[in-house]
Amino acid sequence: MRGADTWSPAHEVSRGNLAEMISLAQSWPEDEQPRLFLTIERTNRRLSWTKIQELATRPDFPVFI
Repeated sequence: MRGADTWSPAHEVSRGNLAEMISLAQSWPEDEQPRLFLTIERTNRRLSWTKIQELATRPDFPVFI
C-alpha cells in the first residue's frame, strides 16, 4: 500500500499468489483501494490499482470463494 502522502513509504499488507492478492484487494475499503498495488516477486514489476481491477474482471481469471 502506498503511503498516505508522497513522502511516506509504501508498506506490505499481505503475501500470496496473484489471485489471492487480487481478491484481497477487491475486499479492501473502497476509499483506500487506489493506494494498493501488487509487486510481482522476481520481476520487480508493480501492478497498479487500475491493472488489478482489469485482471479481476477478466472472464478467465480465477475466482476464490
